[in-house]
Amino acid sequence: MAKTIDMFVSVALAFFSSYVFMRLFNWFPSEIFGINPLNYAEAFGLSLFLGYIMMKATKEQFETSDEEKLTLTLTMVVANLFMLGSGAIVHSFM
Repeated sequence: MAKTIDMFVSVALAFFSSYVFMRLFNWFPSEIFGINPLNYAEAFGLSLFLGYIMMKATKEQFETSDEEKLTLTLTMVVANLFMLGSGAIVHSFM
């Protein structure tokens, strides 16, 4: 049961992170450099690709306690919300 919840949370976080990536990309690089904006599917694929390139899986990551997993998940959600909020504030001044 716990692995199912972990998987669901990981997938939900991947979708949310892709949304944040899409919004930030469409606010800044696409406007600054005149690049076509990304749709959600493109942002999701690019996010997965970049995550794959930067992934450094270690055995210790898979042997973490539930408390450490919760802390990491909450940290990632807060970081994404911070980036989205910061981007929205900066974008409002453009």
